[in-house]
Amino acid sequence: ALLSGAAWGDYTAGTPAGKNRGWPSKGAFFQNRLIFANSSSLPNLLWASNAGDFYNFDDSGTTALDGFSLGLGSDGNEEIQDVVGTKGLVALGLNGLYSTSLFIDQPITPGNAFLNEQAKDGAANRRAQVIDNQIFFVDENLQQIKAAQYDIATSSFTLLDATLLSPHLIDNPVSTAAYRPTSNDGTFYLVTNEDGSMGSFQSL
Repeated sequence: ALLSGAAWGDYTAGTPAGKNRGWPSKGAFFQNRLIFANSSSLPNLLWASNAGDFYNFDDSGTTALDGFSLGLGSDGNEEIQDVVGTKGLVALGLNGLYSTSLFIDQPITPGNAFLNEQAKDGAANRRAQVIDNQIFFVDENLQQIKAAQYDIATSSFTLLDATLLSPHLIDNPVSTAAYRPTSNDGTFYLVTNEDGSMGSFQSL
């Protein structure tokens, strides 16, 4: 995308402006918007494009189709490690997991956009993957794989330790991927470690 909107220009609060802020390194699609996050100098912010206009990140408007920006953490010390567009918009932070509500039966807009903290478990700067309606991600200490599941009863995410019975499979992960074979053998979260070994996880 051509990041020429006000979020990276001279008309949004914060300095330095433009490309000197550092372009974002994480992205996802959610409700016909392109979501960007993890800018080097504004790591706690994410930006949503105009609805249906993936090149426009001007967050100065207020109509339902305009773009917007959201910040994580009240003290500004949070860092977005990844964003996932699934049933809700989920931001994985260094210090916690944040999500929009799955009970708001309306598209996300500048007027209703918010991210609630769901858990205090942080994530590493590795790609998260949606596997069978669960979000698998590497924890902030690079020692565990967490699986975030949405709990309808509490309207929040619960986290499970996917490496509880296999901690030896994780050794400083450097990359992840989702493997979806054409057979009915399920979907797998593949984690490549620094030493070249690989761990494979599934939701069952």
